Amino acid sequence: MLEHILDLLSGIHTPVSLFAVTPPPRAPASLEATIADALAPLGCIGRLPDRRIGLVYLGPRGAEDSNGEALHNLIRARIERRLSDRGWCRQADGVGLAATHGWTDGKAKAGELIAALPVNRVTPRLSC
Repeated sequence: MLEHILDLLSGIHTPVSLFAVTPPPRAPASLEATIADALAPLGCIGRLPDRRIGLVYLGPRGAEDSNGEALHNLIRARIERRLSDRGWCRQADGVGLAATHGWTDGKAKAGELIAALPVNRVTPRLSC
């Protein structure tokens, strides 16, 4: 899926971000589905080769967000809000989130983006 998206957009200079979400250990499938549901409005969702939940984000970002921190926080907050709405607020602490960024105009290949993903960082809850 990621390779196909990058191929389709290879002639356009657009930022692309790949996020990897790791649910808490021993999370039920319904919790993973809730996380995917929270991410779905932001981009394409799928499983990465290492089984983490992947999100390909091609949307706008502010000029000051060159390192993706604001986008990272937005995604984290969406996950936490959805988990809280479903009564899984305490599970939010165990959700890992990692990201890598590139460009669609041939500078980023799917394998390179996936390989560049760091280990998920587990951050304290923002709002839950």
